[in-house]
Amino acid sequence: MKKISSILLALTMLLALCVPAFAGEAVTTMTHEGGKQIASAIVRYVDANVTPDENGLLQVDTFLKDAATRNAMYKEAVLPAITMEKFGDEAYRETSVNEAVKALKADYALSDEVANALSAELKGFLKDNYVGVDKFDKDEIKDNVADNFSDNDLNGLFDSLKNSINDLSGRVTGVLRGIGGGSSAGGNAAEGEQPEAGMKDPTGDTAIFAVLGVAAVAGVALVATRKKSAK
Repeated sequence: MKKISSILLALTMLLALCVPAFAGEAVTTMTHEGGKQIASAIVRYVDANVTPDENGLLQVDTFLKDAATRNAMYKEAVLPAITMEKFGDEAYRETSVNEAVKALKADYALSDEVANALSAELKGFLKDNYVGVDKFDKDEIKDNVADNFSDNDLNGLFDSLKNSINDLSGRVTGVLRGIGGGSSAGGNAAEGEQPEAGMKDPTGDTAIFAVLGVAAVAGVALVATRKKSAK
């Protein structure tokens, strides 16, 4: 009987020590994408803030019993980790939370008290705070490029842009003439003439970059003009 008891005790201790080794397994194997995003964010937060005790165990349940800790985790870890528009749907949010809490409870042996608190609080938190994935707003470019410009600043900018456009336009004209055969810098090979030293025939790439430069400068000028008009 003593031998059987010793064997059972040894097995119990072995299983207890194996818990940290398998922590995160249920989260890793999750198939629900939304739930996995939430659970993975919490796992990362726990790993960064909870240290193993003297027995090598993570006391995650104790850590998550503190309401302030949970609230900080929702703001700092969970909300930034959500990258799906599907979370705008209430049913999808609730399913995601349920799946996440189920996996976390399995990995960290969470008590019903903590698991229920996570479930209820996460659903309410996401409902109140999730506003969708940030989208590109073209109007922000207009507001930021010419923000806080004074009239003198804008006048100076316009003068500089006008000179730059004139200069670039002249270069583009010269490049295009060279491509069209209007330049004699390359010499006439049929008559045995050689191109002047240091001169190279213009290439299509040069023309492209010059045209792009003009377009970029013109675009900035247009943005600044709209900003000035708005004032």
